Amino acid sequence: MNSTFFSNLINEFFKSSKNAHIKFKVGDIPDDNNFKYKARTYPSYNSPQRFYRVRLKTSFVKNASLIEIALAIIHETIHAELLDRSIQSGLILNIKPNGSYTFQNYGNISTYNNITIFNALTTYYKNLGNGNPQWNHDQFNIFGYRQKLSENLNQIHPWLDDLNNPFINFINSDSVITDLDDFFDYLSWEGLEGTQEYINLSDDSKTKKDYISQYVRSEYNKKCK
Repeated sequence: MNSTFFSNLINEFFKSSKNAHIKFKVGDIPDDNNFKYKARTYPSYNSPQRFYRVRLKTSFVKNASLIEIALAIIHETIHAELLDRSIQSGLILNIKPNGSYTFQNYGNISTYNNITIFNALTTYYKNLGNGNPQWNHDQFNIFGYRQKLSENLNQIHPWLDDLNNPFINFINSDSVITDLDDFFDYLSWEGLEGTQEYINLSDDSKTKKDYISQYVRSEYNKKCK
């Protein structure tokens, strides 16, 4: 896997801070209310310094295809960047070691700029219903990060492909998904199933997303180069 790709990826996403502290590792991740994590981002923020630990679950890495691992790394990098933006814009005031945080709701916009629009939209999604636990995932959609994730997967895919059984053979022979861009667009919804935008997708789109997720889980290359 090309390390330059991920270095460039982090620089692309961390536009809010080119000096972000982020560390990747493989280890155990406890289940949370019966939810089984594949990966998780652990932020630390109680001072001017912000630090993010991205952990991939050991059992996930052992069984996942290479594109699933790439997806998890990119997905968690976006989590870190969005948390960083929320801290810098004043929405998150602190984060405790157990992951709990203090969130400061943003009021009405008086001046329109990137920060105030980010704060207003994030506050809206954070407070949907009686409180929206998927607000950080909703940020992926409303600020265009899911589309970037799809494009990144398309870019890195050739480095992960199995030359003896190239992925393009699947695209050329499949009757459901016949376009590479569509394939990675549907795959980029993985982990975002609880967001408002995903809920509003057609049943056909959700079926195609599940179809693709199953394919990359069972058929995509699992051999590291």
